[in-house]
Amino acid sequence: GGTCYIYGTVDDAAGGIMVKQMIVARVPAEKLGDFSAWRFYAGGDWVAEVDRAGRVCENVASEFSVSYQPAVGRYVLVYTEGGLSANIVLRFSPQPEGPWGEPVPVFSCPEVGWDPRVFCYAAKGHPELAAAADELIVTYMANATDFALLESDARLYRPRFLRVTFSQKPLFD
Repeated sequence: GGTCYIYGTVDDAAGGIMVKQMIVARVPAEKLGDFSAWRFYAGGDWVAEVDRAGRVCENVASEFSVSYQPAVGRYVLVYTEGGLSANIVLRFSPQPEGPWGEPVPVFSCPEVGWDPRVFCYAAKGHPELAAAADELIVTYMANATDFALLESDARLYRPRFLRVTFSQKPLFD
């Protein structure tokens, strides 16, 4: 039983710049493999046509996660700001489809300071790894634009883990 929420992205042009926007669909869990059963959120309605899907959050990354955080009673969106950057951000929503709050920076990846060819990406939350109800384990990757650097520096291209604790301070209002 239950409902599955499926998140994706579309690229929209805004002032000549491509902006990655999040879309969301939902489907009864027992029909997950039946695309005709999916319904896409379209600004208050759930519709069958994917091309009518509304943009529920702008400026997200290609890789992100959404999970429910019981300690704050909200859904938490985790991603690397701009897709490739030092900043890992969270957004909060009372519902899986939004509205999503403004990005809240929670971590600055130190690896980008090692070399100008190093970048970070792929931040995601992993509630299944949390040891306490008020925390979320977040992973991200550090990579390089130069394969020789990637090959010679064993610190790169491996998952990094960090713990975000929600009881430390309010992250949203």
